[in-house]
Amino acid sequence: LYGELISKSDVTTEHVIARSKGGTSEVGNTALTSKAMNQKRGNDNIGKHLTDEHLEQYANQFRGIYLPEEKFNGDEYIYDLYNNVNKAKEL
Repeated sequence: LYGELISKSDVTTEHVIARSKGGTSEVGNTALTSKAMNQKRGNDNIGKHLTDEHLEQYANQFRGIYLPEEKFNGDEYIYDLYNNVNKAKEL
């Protein structure tokens, strides 16, 4: 999410709007990041750590991806992700 390379052993789920600030664990409020970056951010506003460039690079990985068995639509995920990032920046 923050432009860092992540590995299988280091990946974790990041809450865009921190749970401590009312965020949920719904797909559109989560992103994959490294454990180190997740800990570094804590419950800070995501805007302190996430650049527009990194968000766009992250989101582009999911464009056009549709996994019917998992009920995952990449374009819907991107839409929800951007909405939640914008909400989080306003907190």
